[in-house]
Amino acid sequence: MQQLTLAGLAANAYRTLGNSASMDKAAIQATARRMRVWPDARRIPPTPWDLPALGELLRSRQQIEQATALLSEPQTRLQERLLWYHGSQPPAAELPLQVGPDLDSTAPVDEQHNGAVAALHAAAMNHGSDDLTHWQQALRRFNRLSSSPEYLAWLVQAEQMGNFDKRASAAEIEEAAWSLPGIIVAALAPRLKSALDQQDEARSAEILSLLNASGSSTEAAGVVEDLLGSLEDTLDTHCRRMEADLRERLATNHDSPHTFYVRNREASEDAEAFYKASIAPVLEKIRAIAANRLGVIARAQGQCSQALTLLALGWEWTARFMQAEKALQAALELADGLAARSKIQRELDRMRPLAEQQRQWKNPLVPPKPKARPAQASGAGGSRAWVFVAIALVSGVARLITQSTTPTSPTPSVPLYDSQSINSIIKSIPVPSNGSGERPPDFVTLPHGETTLMGETNREP
Repeated sequence: MQQLTLAGLAANAYRTLGNSASMDKAAIQATARRMRVWPDARRIPPTPWDLPALGELLRSRQQIEQATALLSEPQTRLQERLLWYHGSQPPAAELPLQVGPDLDSTAPVDEQHNGAVAALHAAAMNHGSDDLTHWQQALRRFNRLSSSPEYLAWLVQAEQMGNFDKRASAAEIEEAAWSLPGIIVAALAPRLKSALDQQDEARSAEILSLLNASGSSTEAAGVVEDLLGSLEDTLDTHCRRMEADLRERLATNHDSPHTFYVRNREASEDAEAFYKASIAPVLEKIRAIAANRLGVIARAQGQCSQALTLLALGWEWTARFMQAEKALQAALELADGLAARSKIQRELDRMRPLAEQQRQWKNPLVPPKPKARPAQASGAGGSRAWVFVAIALVSGVARLITQSTTPTSPTPSVPLYDSQSINSIIKSIPVPSNGSGERPPDFVTLPHGETTLMGETNREP
């Protein structure tokens, strides 16, 4: 059978032709002929079996031919018959909006069947507070009928009295009746997914309870497994997307990490928002419906743990150690396996002292500025002053050497200085700070292209 939907129930072939499901081949063909004579489908007279509460009823030439074809084949005829009303009289006007009480097994079989169909129609139409009650009624009634020998015999008799060219066998009828509760259970899957999407935990729990108590354990398990598989695929896609984005955007330089703080903060903020909006809700849905499927839950939590561990690294590279600690704590709670938990625990032990130190900052979001070391001269001006002093001193010493080696010089003799003495004098000059804590370069450029590199004097050609 096809999946049950309100549109499918409303388009039942017996309803399209305005017939009871008990009608034989001749009655079906006669009804189709009367409808075909109308050139405008809107002028076809209504029938007592139209049941406007089910929604719009379309009777175009194509739809009439399609309904006739469905009822001519055994398999599709069984499906249409199981989901429509039997008897010579249509159901009460209030059906299927109002469903009567359950009938016991002593009631006529056709009345039991009609009551089950009415409950199914009400369940498909009603999305309010009574929705689950009607589904429960439909499941309970069809479960009881499908296991009733009287019901199966009644269906076989209806098939034989129809005088169809191709008839369904008793085995085919029994299989169709047995499969109907499972089809109803499968129709609950979209409603369970909708409740999970709306984060309606109470309604989700009610639907799961109804599935577990449906009497169709195989079909119910299949519905849950299909939904879990879809949710796991979604979770895997989201986690891979978050990790790929972080790996592409995160970067650092341990010598100057502050230059990457803004970039890493933006990447981490985006990842955290994506986790909260897209990953965490899917994980909660898996937890809600997995029940005792511990392997499924552990697998899903492990994926989330890996994503959170990478997020913690992003916060660490942003100097947000408290947020990194929080992400690692969440990852540790979700980790799957001893090895994964041990690795995260080591990272958490390393992060805790940094987070505690950050809590002592005046503003935990802004690292304190390092204290500047006292400088003998301010900024680049001090360095330039030192260069000029060194140049003047070297020039003066050079003139003294020249004068002391000239015998005709009238000036009094002065002490002679060799190159080693000059070098000692230069090195004895205190080196000022340039404000950055760096030592000025150990060379100066002299006039006429002479370059002194602390002990060597070269002349450029």
